[in-house]
Amino acid sequence: MQELGADGIVSKVRHYSNGRHAGGVPLARGALYLMLQNRIYRGEIVHRDESYPGEHDAIIDHGLWNAVQTRLSANRIDGKTGTGVRETSLLAGLLYDVCGNRLTPSHANKKSKRYRYYVSQPLTTNNRVATPAGRRIPAGDIENLVIHRIRGFFADRCEVFEVISRYVRNAAEQKSLIGMASGLVKRWDHLQPAEIRSILLSLVNRIEVHEDKVNIMINTGRIASVLKGDPVVLHDTNKKDQEAEIRILSVPARIKRAGLGIRMIIDGSVGAAGNGKADPSLVRLVVNSHVFHEKLVRGGGRSLGEIAIKQGVTPSYFTRILRPTYLAPDITRAILDGRHPPTLTAAKLAKASRLPLDWAEQRKVLGFNQTCF
Repeated sequence: MQELGADGIVSKVRHYSNGRHAGGVPLARGALYLMLQNRIYRGEIVHRDESYPGEHDAIIDHGLWNAVQTRLSANRIDGKTGTGVRETSLLAGLLYDVCGNRLTPSHANKKSKRYRYYVSQPLTTNNRVATPAGRRIPAGDIENLVIHRIRGFFADRCEVFEVISRYVRNAAEQKSLIGMASGLVKRWDHLQPAEIRSILLSLVNRIEVHEDKVNIMINTGRIASVLKGDPVVLHDTNKKDQEAEIRILSVPARIKRAGLGIRMIIDGSVGAAGNGKADPSLVRLVVNSHVFHEKLVRGGGRSLGEIAIKQGVTPSYFTRILRPTYLAPDITRAILDGRHPPTLTAAKLAKASRLPLDWAEQRKVLGFNQTCF
């Protein structure tokens, strides 16, 4: 495009009977994209998406044509999978709310930090009053939930065997595929986002977010292809693929407000996003509280106010930060491990001015229960 523009080459000028004319402008990327796929240059004629031999000679040889189409196809897949993108929206094009509206990636920036979301399409143009059923879900939460469930599926040898045995009859091949599934699970944590995105695009037909659950619909006919590392399947292009069984991997989950934000909670589990990922703000608060406590213990007879001023904070702030040092050990461990209730935030803990000294009471006040431990 840049070379054609520098050479002054423009699009064909078309004149109309009303005196209007169009064209004569630099060729844009879209126009070049269409030209590179135009089978007329291959000596063919296209009618209703079918190509037929034309009466004219080809000006592009078969080898060059195939090389260009391969490159274009690879670029389309890279665009879908997010290869080269700084932050890949892993579930783009796959998420739907309970009303059937697609959830599209969105983001907000606050204090140089980027917050990603998936938002129901009606909410992008209307307000909450006009679209009460619309969803706005933290991207990290729903992505972790889906990825964790897909990984769990491949880790379950019985579940994998149950599915592939319907398509693969040979015992040796079944064993090989189960081994591939185990291998995929072992290297899962080292997969690049684009690789995970490729797996999701090939395997998942649709993800529906309900009030109390998330349904991940996978096409069981594609599992063997995913395990073998076959090229990404972007669309249901063949009859066999369309007729394959859809298996629903359901995860009980709900959206709940936590502090000033919202989080997706997996029922029966705890921690940020229910995935055992520690909350950086909470961890920082706990660590700072113990640092301040150590300063107080080793203060050499200085008052709390004097130590606070030396640390560059007010005495009241110093006192608030000290409170987490009196937490029950299992609560502290749960916070560091990311096994705390999603409703427990750093702001809530810092404001707990009447935090009980009794550990059992602390668990009640902060929303802990036995499933946290």
